[in-house]
Amino acid sequence: MIIEFKVKNFRSIKDEQVLSFEASKDKEYEDYYVTKIGKYRLLKMAMIYGANASGKSNVLDALHLLRILAIGRRDSDARIYTEPFKFCKSTGKSNTELTLIFFAKKDEEYVKYKYQLIVNKKSIIEEKLEYYPSIQPALVFHRRQNLENERGFDLKIPTTLQLKISDREVIEANTLHNTSIVSVLKKVNPLFPALKTAYAYLKDNLNPIINENSSIRTYSTDFFLDNKDQKELLLSFLQKADFNISDIVIEAIEEDVPAEFLEFLKQQVENKEKLPSKMSTYKRTLIHEIENDLVENVETSLDFDEESLGTQKMFDLAGPFLEAIKKDRILYIDELESSLHFELQKYLILVFLHNAKDTQFFFTTHNLMLLDWDEVRNDTVFFTDKRRDGSTELYSLADFKGTKRSKVLKKYMAGNYGATPDIYDFYIDGLCKG
Repeated sequence: MIIEFKVKNFRSIKDEQVLSFEASKDKEYEDYYVTKIGKYRLLKMAMIYGANASGKSNVLDALHLLRILAIGRRDSDARIYTEPFKFCKSTGKSNTELTLIFFAKKDEEYVKYKYQLIVNKKSIIEEKLEYYPSIQPALVFHRRQNLENERGFDLKIPTTLQLKISDREVIEANTLHNTSIVSVLKKVNPLFPALKTAYAYLKDNLNPIINENSSIRTYSTDFFLDNKDQKELLLSFLQKADFNISDIVIEAIEEDVPAEFLEFLKQQVENKEKLPSKMSTYKRTLIHEIENDLVENVETSLDFDEESLGTQKMFDLAGPFLEAIKKDRILYIDELESSLHFELQKYLILVFLHNAKDTQFFFTTHNLMLLDWDEVRNDTVFFTDKRRDGSTELYSLADFKGTKRSKVLKKYMAGNYGATPDIYDFYIDGLCKG
């Protein structure tokens, strides 16, 4: 579980901003919202509000970038997709800094880790991993860029970890200037338990971001087809959302690869004989059971594209959402409310809070009705505000002491918390007829 995530000099984020999941002293809905690990009380859910272009999505994108760098492999000439804060000369030439502090499970015991990355578009400048066998941190490794070194970096690994010389050489040989030490485990397998535990968490527990570009329909389809239990789980999930769905039928269909795409592939690969001539797609059909005046129960099938955007969105979310709960995976979604009614958003939140234990769900949203929902804790609400210099400030509703739930929406609309569009002049030159 994430304790906190820090980001500095990434897109609209200039100064270091912190998304903390440590719960406040508030005990309301404690059993649903809070997971206790040692002295820590960690929130299972968070939501981020703010005006358009205030930096909400950038917070999630920064975490996604950390995940990609931690577990992904890339060619030596591949760039790192980071952009520094551009409205300031000093930051425009500075590096992006990312820090994730989290608990990872090892043999049913929680181990606290701190993972730090300093990067620019071309290289990883610094990378550091620590764990906490006690109150004080212990170093796993520390890598710093050093262009005078043949490898391009210096690597410090404590002798107390008893890493074999041969394993260290494997790590160094497979680490490029733009790849992380952690990601090397995808290619090699040195006997390095402390690093393995962190890698397993970042790979298996930290999901990719879900946004408008995510291919989660395929994810949910695979989840549905994987086994009978998961099919019934997904079906039950949709039925409880009140879609009158009695069954889902998914058929694999083999089609010819489009000629234009095949021609493109021929230009990209050397061995043209192994190019596929066929491609598999899926036909998804949802069976609805309804009542009419003539017959009590009538089943009608609809192709997936005939369904409402809300039904399609719920199916798309079902796979990653249910798997996150089952396998304790961190789930973060940009603009949860897209195509979803308020009641469906509440449904997702309540399903998560009632069933999840050792994982977290957080999202950006513009849905103000959630602010007025009395089953939301103040410490789960975060705001992003755009400062006068164009940079993002991230802060919690819990920072405003004595705020009653019944007054939150009213105060937010009045501008008491910031994080709202600053629009007061509605006359457009050349348009006004008055």
